Amino acid sequence: MKLIHTFRSEEDLAPWELVLDRTYGGASDASLSMGPDGFGVFEGTINDDIGGSQILKRGGFCGIRYAGRTKDTDLGYYDAFMLRVRADDRLYLFNVGSAGAWTDGLYQSAFQRPVEAADGEWGQLTLPFSKFNQTHEGFMLEQQHTMDTRHVDSVGLFATGEPGDFRIELDGIIACRRSELWKYLKAGEEQTPSAKGSDALH
Repeated sequence: MKLIHTFRSEEDLAPWELVLDRTYGGASDASLSMGPDGFGVFEGTINDDIGGSQILKRGGFCGIRYAGRTKDTDLGYYDAFMLRVRADDRLYLFNVGSAGAWTDGLYQSAFQRPVEAADGEWGQLTLPFSKFNQTHEGFMLEQQHTMDTRHVDSVGLFATGEPGDFRIELDGIIACRRSELWKYLKAGEEQTPSAKGSDALH
């Protein structure tokens, strides 16, 4: 497994930037901060009032994006991302930017709080690379191209959907090979991100 990023200190949060529909005339708002339990908290309010915006084509959104977009991270050996989160039941999007992509669009995979994680509990999500869809300006492209995981330069997370408040706590993001996960389970090793911090995209 390869550690992509942790959210356990102010230093961990520093490279992330907010991406809000306010930039395009929307009215949603959000923040990323350290929570009282020592993990990153991404929270805010989705507002579907787009006013007279000529850019927004649908309801509001709030996101965070890793701002260090210059490093070419090779994840070719792996086939999925693993996230450890504590979240509400809203639908979220995990975004991946690839330097090898033919367009400036993103690859997205939707997720919700893990089924086994009751309200207020932590859970782990596995997002297979094969389930990511190529998008442009928030819309899925008709002609899909396979995500080039040998050249990953950014990751992000977005809250979208129905208007209202949202909150998701983040521990870490890992790239993994699903066929090897059983080895860690069998050995009884913890699958959560290392507390040493993150460096894959730095």
